[in-house]
Amino acid sequence: MATHQWSWAKHAVITDPAHVTTAARLRRHYTADQQRRSATRRHTDGHRVALRALPDYDALFGIDDFTSAPTKARSE
Repeated sequence: MATHQWSWAKHAVITDPAHVTTAARLRRHYTADQQRRSATRRHTDGHRVALRALPDYDALFGIDDFTSAPTKARSE
């Protein structure tokens, strides 16, 4: 059983310093990942790669009917 002081204060937040440190580290990694992902993407040969939303491809290929039931793949 743990031994520590009790706090009966309302609306108090007691945080373990190790958790604060871990949360800060995770936030830094998340921010760095978001910045990396938002940077211009390039192919291995150096040309820029455009990213598009999936509905753009639906429009490009004329897919506009999303009301029909999905089809099942057949294995032959």
